[in-house]
Amino acid sequence: SALPAALPPRAPREVPPLVMARAFFLGSGLLYLWLGFRLGNAGALMSWLGLSLFIIGLAYLVGSASLMGKRRDGSFHPLGLLVHAPFLLAAWLAWQLRRRRAEAAWNEVAPGIFVGRMSPPGALPPGEPWVIDLTCELIPPRRVRGERYRCLPTLDGTAPAAAPFWALVREVAALEAPLFIHCAAGHGRSATLAAAVIVERGLAADVDAAEAMMRRHRPRVALGRAQRALVVARAPAPPARRPSP
Repeated sequence: SALPAALPPRAPREVPPLVMARAFFLGSGLLYLWLGFRLGNAGALMSWLGLSLFIIGLAYLVGSASLMGKRRDGSFHPLGLLVHAPFLLAAWLAWQLRRRRAEAAWNEVAPGIFVGRMSPPGALPPGEPWVIDLTCELIPPRRVRGERYRCLPTLDGTAPAAAPFWALVREVAALEAPLFIHCAAGHGRSATLAAAVIVERGLAADVDAAEAMMRRHRPRVALGRAQRALVVARAPAPPARRPSP
């Protein structure tokens, strides 16, 4: 009898699934707040972490990375630093652990377009690249946040709002210098923006071709459903301004 046809590859799942992220952060936040309240002064640190996790859960619930406190210039609002200090420390430690994995810090996924995780100034791709930061939970080195730095704070596993996303895509797609597009791991948020830039530059016909191109160089790239939909629903170019009479 004929051999059965090979199963089609499974679509990449969202990492982390947004429903699980909301439940985890909201649930963990309430748990830590309750435990901290029960422990009194001894549970102050637990209550602090609980407040941070609960607010992050709200950020996932309403889809607003601004609740993390990171600004478009890469700096953090002082209140965001104060509230989220325990979580920001945990995110920084997780980033340090990622740096020790076998996966490269960044890969050139298309000519002049590098995708990866946040890197210190001495470990950036060659050619004095523009640094495009998609994280909302990592504090970039001060030396990176210069004229060639752009930031669109985005929650892990989510897609940013369409208007600022496409404004940034059009800006960086027109640049001639190399682009280093990064998030925390270099798999989802950064790859979403890179896919849009690749399509905008005409290097790939659509998001599927752009993702396939990136995965040849960085195999763990995987766009989530909302991230893919954002690139598919490409925003129209802004209307040209009429000359003043």
